[in-house]
Amino acid sequence: APFALLAAAAGCATYHARPLTGRAVDEALAPKSAEALRIEAARLAHPALPPTTINLADGLNPDEAAVLAVLANPGLRAERDRLALADAQLLQARLLPNPELSASRDAPVGGGADLVSAFSVGLGMTIDDLLTRRARKEGARADREAVALDVAWQEWQVAEAAKTALYAVVGAEAAERLEAEAEARMTESLALVRRAVEAGQLTAADLAEAESGAAAARAARLEAQAALADRRLDLTRLLGLPPGTMVAPEQGVALPTSVVPPPREELERGLEARRLDLLALRRGYDSAEAALRAAVIAQFPRLSIGANRARDTGDVTTNGLSFTLGRPVFDHNQAQVAAATATRAQLFDEYAARVFEARAELAAADERIRALDRRIEAA
Repeated sequence: APFALLAAAAGCATYHARPLTGRAVDEALAPKSAEALRIEAARLAHPALPPTTINLADGLNPDEAAVLAVLANPGLRAERDRLALADAQLLQARLLPNPELSASRDAPVGGGADLVSAFSVGLGMTIDDLLTRRARKEGARADREAVALDVAWQEWQVAEAAKTALYAVVGAEAAERLEAEAEARMTESLALVRRAVEAGQLTAADLAEAESGAAAARAARLEAQAALADRRLDLTRLLGLPPGTMVAPEQGVALPTSVVPPPREELERGLEARRLDLLALRRGYDSAEAALRAAVIAQFPRLSIGANRARDTGDVTTNGLSFTLGRPVFDHNQAQVAAATATRAQLFDEYAARVFEARAELAAADERIRALDRRIEAA
């Protein structure tokens, strides 16, 4: 018995406390070193983001911002933790049911002198879980792939948001420089107007107009500074950096002046096979199919088999087999079948709705791009 207990405990996990303290949170949010980020960026494995060589010494370009956001954004760390849960569920689905060992001993306390102690030892297993094991494994594997694709979709979205945020910083810096130049010109003009008024060449109305223009230029410059500060905060948040961290864009990062998208029909063709969120939903639907199949199989009666060895008080030893069959009179898994059926129907409708939404988003983005091209050309 002691050896059996040791063997059973050998594979058990142990508990380690992890207090949720301010220090622990600060350590988790501490920015990674530049060297660590460089190594992780070179090893990045993502279906939509290629590995990138990061060099922060010359500033940040859009591709570097995208990869850094994937590696350091705290929200994505929480998303990736879902993969560990999916791995645990897949492991659970692969496990075989545990055997059950039973033993008893009966000592005679009266009767004839030839009586001996009786005992019974049995080893059994419930085998109905084996019937659903394949379906549960397929469902857990599909669910794990769905989670991985959904996490990759979230990572890609954050990466593209970081690119956009970097471009927004570049644009806000350019706007702030223009407003500063405009303010300088208006301030210079105001000084000239004042001298002209003092010389009697202009009137007080001209001075008031010049002062109003200088004040408007100063207000525009202050507004541009505030907008630049907001854009920088957006970028540092996406990169997982503390507020106030200065992130300088790389010299030479230019804002695109035009984009010529392919025809909309070409973009829509094969959309379901390219968008990671749609691929994740499809694998989630496959998981629901497997769950429904397992629920249907589980309607069959619960069956346990075993082998036993026993000796009675008359010293007669027997070997035998045992079967236990549970008859489903009231509960024949109808609730689980109904729940799995409803889940599959919900995922089907959700997938169809997401495809519709994706096509609408594609059309809206295409129209916005073309409208921006016209506005840039007109400007």
